[in-house]
Amino acid sequence: MAACWLAAFSITIAGEGIAAEVAAPKEDVAARAQMALDATRGMTARFTQKVESKGFGDIRSASGQVAISKPGRMRWEYDEPSPILIVADGEKLWYFDKESNTVFTELLGGQPSARSPAMFLAGDAPLDEIFHISLSKADVGAEMVGLKLIPRQPWPGFKGALLKVDAKSFIINELLIVDHLGNRNTISFTDIDTKASPAPSMFQFTPPAGANVRQTVRLPAPQAPGL
Repeated sequence: MAACWLAAFSITIAGEGIAAEVAAPKEDVAARAQMALDATRGMTARFTQKVESKGFGDIRSASGQVAISKPGRMRWEYDEPSPILIVADGEKLWYFDKESNTVFTELLGGQPSARSPAMFLAGDAPLDEIFHISLSKADVGAEMVGLKLIPRQPWPGFKGALLKVDAKSFIINELLIVDHLGNRNTISFTDIDTKASPAPSMFQFTPPAGANVRQTVRLPAPQAPGL
């Protein structure tokens, strides 16, 4: 199994991680971000991922391609040498560790997966149904706005998030996730195409011959890059 990467989003309620809230501006940033998210039915982008382990004090980085097709379809394909492929086909989530030839799978629906807390990006549910949302004065700069997201219901491996959106288009540029241990998982997007129509075949997955397939209702915390 690849080296431990699990993420996280430790939010300031615990006194560290994401910066404090600020007063809401005249325009409703969360509503405009929701409108941009709703308008994005398909998306492709490059992503870079940085995972900071609070306990071990190390930082690991990875990159790759992501494709999204609503509802419920995502594909995170990591660049070499990372051995991880994550595919959501609308019904199941597939997590393939090529190094060990092991496939984890679970049914989608209900709470987001511990192995892919970013699944909400491919959903149709309004963000304010899933999260308590407030503005953040985190280091977002003049060109971006930060939204602090705290789950309304407990999520495995997910304490909170900071969503950074473009101040004009309100398209998501960065997602920071913090888990209950204070580990931080930052996913940044570039070359974003919110008008993309990814081929349906991108969201199909068949376990390779000889793979160890493990079906589970609730996956444990990942031992490899997890989104």
